[in-house]
Amino acid sequence: MTDCERHEFQAKQVLDKISKQLNLEKLNYLFEEPIKQVLCDFSYVLPKVPDTDTLLDLTADFLTECFSTGFKFNFPLTYWQYEASHFLEKFYQGVHVNGLEAAVDDAFNDENGSIELFLSNLAASLYQALASDYKTFTYKTCIPCDWYIKRSIIQLITRQYSKFLTKELAEAPAWALVGVLPELIDLCLQTENTFEKTISSGRF
Repeated sequence: MTDCERHEFQAKQVLDKISKQLNLEKLNYLFEEPIKQVLCDFSYVLPKVPDTDTLLDLTADFLTECFSTGFKFNFPLTYWQYEASHFLEKFYQGVHVNGLEAAVDDAFNDENGSIELFLSNLAASLYQALASDYKTFTYKTCIPCDWYIKRSIIQLITRQYSKFLTKELAEAPAWALVGVLPELIDLCLQTENTFEKTISSGRF
């Protein structure tokens, strides 16, 4: 086996492993299904005049339940009470804007806001945050340091996922894309997963 053939063989193994790790079905099993189950079973009682502190308490309760029941990983409630504001500010994806103010608007806006809308968006935001961290971990652990294998992975991607790539990416030399390999794989898998998502269950 020549060096070129060996690099291509190893590149295929790496790409296959990443594809299996980041398959939509696996992501759903690891993150979406547990979060959805918690969302379906989650109960709460609101005060007569709910405010931002109420929303933060609700966020802490929901996140605690997701991690303890959904993922079997126990953070104490006090952790999420402390982190709730930070989580919403960094990860919450609202209807129109993101962050803590968006969460408050989605929950309490008199025209179209509701706690149900807020919780649905909170669940989706948690999924996106966890899936993103999992992807980053997968790329770091699966992509080798060997430049030649990385180049071979790029060559495989341009053949295997050409229909998902822009003309500029599809026609770029493999060596020029080695530095953005994780982003390139992510682009292909996200596009592929989007097609799968359209025929599976809807949003949270």
